[in-house]
Amino acid sequence: METKSVPYSFRKNGIFYFTRRVPQDLRAHYSTRRIAFSLKTRSAKMAIVRAQTTSTKLDQHWHFLRVNSFEHPAFDNFRATSRKRSSSPHERYEKKHQIKEVIEHYLKHKGQNKSKTFQGSLNRAFRYLKQSSQKAYLEDFRKADATKFRDFLFAKNLAGPSVKRVFSTIRAVFNFCISEFDIKMSNPFTNVFIDRQLGSQKRQPIPIHDIRHVQSKISKINDEPRLLLGLITDTGMRLAEAAGLAKDDIHLGDRPFIQVKPHPWRSLKTKSSERRIPLVGNSLFCAEKLVKYCEAVRLFSQYNKQEKTNANSASAALNKWLKNVIGKEYTVHGFRHSFRDRLRAVECPSEIIDQLGGWHTDGVGHQYGKGFPDEILIKWMKKLE
Repeated sequence: METKSVPYSFRKNGIFYFTRRVPQDLRAHYSTRRIAFSLKTRSAKMAIVRAQTTSTKLDQHWHFLRVNSFEHPAFDNFRATSRKRSSSPHERYEKKHQIKEVIEHYLKHKGQNKSKTFQGSLNRAFRYLKQSSQKAYLEDFRKADATKFRDFLFAKNLAGPSVKRVFSTIRAVFNFCISEFDIKMSNPFTNVFIDRQLGSQKRQPIPIHDIRHVQSKISKINDEPRLLLGLITDTGMRLAEAAGLAKDDIHLGDRPFIQVKPHPWRSLKTKSSERRIPLVGNSLFCAEKLVKYCEAVRLFSQYNKQEKTNANSASAALNKWLKNVIGKEYTVHGFRHSFRDRLRAVECPSEIIDQLGGWHTDGVGHQYGKGFPDEILIKWMKKLE
C-alpha cells in the first residue's frame, strides 16, 4: 500500500520503499509484475525526491520500450532473463562459480588481517550449507534453498541469534561475489525470515547484591582470572576487550582510566567500541593490582599465550566459576547488561551510557565531535561506587 505523503512508496520498519506496478503491455520485459526496492532513507522529504526521480526515469524507460524496445541498464534487476524462462539454471549463465571458488575469492579480498574466528565462522557457515544442500555452484541457489537451510539450522537446535549470524555470513559472501563476478541474479539469502527469539535465552543482568558478592570474592582470591573479572564488573567491558588489553592501556593517576583500542592480537567489535572508561570501585582496585604485577606487554598473560587473545578460554573458566558463586543463570556478559542498568538507575543520560559502553548511538549528529569530556564521564562513573 502506498503512503499518502510519499508517492509510489510504502514503509517497512521505518524505511521507505519505492513501488510501482509494471504496465500490462510491458510485462513481457520483466520477471515480476511490480518493481519494489528500498529507497534507503527514513526521511519522508528525501523519500519524495528519490521516489519522484525513480518514477520519472521509469516513465522514460517505458516510453522507449514501447517505441523501439530501448534497452536501459538501470532496471536490470527486474528485467526478465528472457521472454521465455530457461528450463535449466545451467542455460542462464555463461560461467558458473563453485562455492569453493567463491569462499577463496571472499577470503582473499575480505579476510586479510582478520582473526582466526573470522575464518572459522565462515568455514562453519558453509559447512552447514553443504550439509543442507548438495548444490556446488553459487548460481544454482534459489530462495527455496535458503528457507530449507534456515529450517535445517533450527533442526540442529541452533538458537535464533545463531541462525541469524550464520545467514549474515552466507549473505555477505554471496553479495560480494555476485557483485564481483557480475552475476545477474538476486541473493537468495536476503529477506529470509528468522525468528530471533526461537531457542534463545535472554542474558540476565546481574543484581547489585550479587555483583558485590562477586567483588568480595575477587578481593580475597586475587589471581589473574578473578582480576580480569573484577576489571569488568565496574567498567561494563566485553570479555574479549578486557582479556586483550595491553599493560599500557591502563592509565593510573589523578584520573585513572582504561583506553579500549584495537591491537594486533585483539580487534574490537565495532568502531564505537574504541573508548576511554574511567576506573572506579572494584575495577580500579583490580587495575592497580594487575599493573603492579604485570611484566609483559599484554596485561593478561594467561589468555595471551598465542598470537591472538583466547577470550573463549577466559569465558569458559569464568562462567564456570560464576555458576558456583551466584548461580547458573548468570554469565560474564551479564555484568555488561548490569552496567547499563546501573547507569540508568542513577539517571545517567543515554548518550553517556553509549559512550562508556561502546554502544552505537543512532543519528547523524552523534557522528560529530569527540564525545563527552573525561570530567563528565568520571562524574557519572563515580555514582556506581
